Amino acid sequence: MNWLKELALRRAIKKLENGSTSAKLAAIEELATYPNDQRAMTEIVGLLVYGAGEVRTAAHRALVKAGNGAVNALSRRMEFDGALVAFKTLAEIIGQREAARRMFAAHPDKFDSVNKKLIDSIQATTPGDFLEALEYCVDEKVPEEVKQRVIEIFGTLGTPRAVEVLIRLLKPENTFSMYLMSITRSLGNIGGPEVNAVLAQLFKNKRADFRSRECAADALGKARCPEPLIEALGDEDCKIRNVAAWALPSIHDLAICVPALTRALDDPDSGVRITAVAGLAKLECNEGVTVLQGLLDHSDEKVQLDAAIYLDRLGDAKGKKYLQEREARRLEKRSPIDAACDAARHGDLEKVRVWTQSGNDTNAKDSNGDTLLISAAQGLPTSDPRPLFRHDVVIYLLQRGADPNATGDQGLRALSWAVFKGRLDLIQALLNHGARTDAPAPGSHTVLTWARDHGAWETVELLQQTR
Repeated sequence: MNWLKELALRRAIKKLENGSTSAKLAAIEELATYPNDQRAMTEIVGLLVYGAGEVRTAAHRALVKAGNGAVNALSRRMEFDGALVAFKTLAEIIGQREAARRMFAAHPDKFDSVNKKLIDSIQATTPGDFLEALEYCVDEKVPEEVKQRVIEIFGTLGTPRAVEVLIRLLKPENTFSMYLMSITRSLGNIGGPEVNAVLAQLFKNKRADFRSRECAADALGKARCPEPLIEALGDEDCKIRNVAAWALPSIHDLAICVPALTRALDDPDSGVRITAVAGLAKLECNEGVTVLQGLLDHSDEKVQLDAAIYLDRLGDAKGKKYLQEREARRLEKRSPIDAACDAARHGDLEKVRVWTQSGNDTNAKDSNGDTLLISAAQGLPTSDPRPLFRHDVVIYLLQRGADPNATGDQGLRALSWAVFKGRLDLIQALLNHGARTDAPAPGSHTVLTWARDHGAWETVELLQQTR
């Protein structure tokens, strides 16, 4: 009987060479009579993937009818083109969760376009059974980027089951990761008493690592839950106070935020005071502007300067006048290194070259605490390739041995400024000369987390490649 089966299979496969729709439909009908033959099922899967209209529909029906006999052929297809089409058919046979496991098993080491399309495809085509497949993604060892995308979708769903899964994943012993950040952010987007209680518990948990608590604070701000943040402004740990001050403006309640941030201006830690200034500016309200104007006479010069900068950005005349008078005083008494850093900041390569070739220290710091390299990075135009002279200054200084990891005003480095300005060319140059990706950014962030929060995905990819 085996030779009869072989003959029938060859005859059916031969019909596929005809190319007509009727021939393909006849071939599918004949091949479907052998549901346990992998060659027959593989041929039908090929028609499912590359066929169209009636042919694809007939192939889909035949494979679903074959049931377990078609599973292996469909699973093997996951590694090639047409994986999504195969997934949908496979999910009808063995369920979303097992189909998702087989899909991700075919791509274990990367989050490629197939994985992205898979998740979006499941969401778009089978919303009723969506969570079953997604829960596999967050429970099993699939790439972290896949989990992040899935967690983001959970946040948009906001259903009780989605909340239940997110809360289950948010364990106090979790160490920080982009995955954990996605969980807290999704919970913050959902909000509600149950979610807020869980986030508050994580934020207050002194045994949790700092970055996890920072994520929880950020999520509490997005969830409009101020009580834990206001309470944290009195915490003994200045880093926690700083995080609370950073997260408060997200609540967008002036009656709560303005008084709380005003009190934080008297914090003994300078970093908390600076963050409170930024928070008041972020509110963009008349009450905040009034408080900032009063800070122009503050005892902390850093607070004065930041208040003036933010007021100037908000179009306030008092802030602009303060900065003009300060700049005039600085120019009157600036030292040679101050002049050299000014030249670097304005892209004057010749003056920078004169400084370095006169035997001066390339890593000397000006009165603000910035090096020539940091100053050159500060003066970079944002994402504009035309004024390349500043690029030349940065490259020249790196070639002269400038330290790419030197810290300047507020602890920022040259890489910090290059990331803020979105200059991928100079980010790469700094990384090539040994710049570390743990460079700080405002709000207790690193440049990597700052870029991620601001959607600078090309920068994120570049920084992650160098970690």
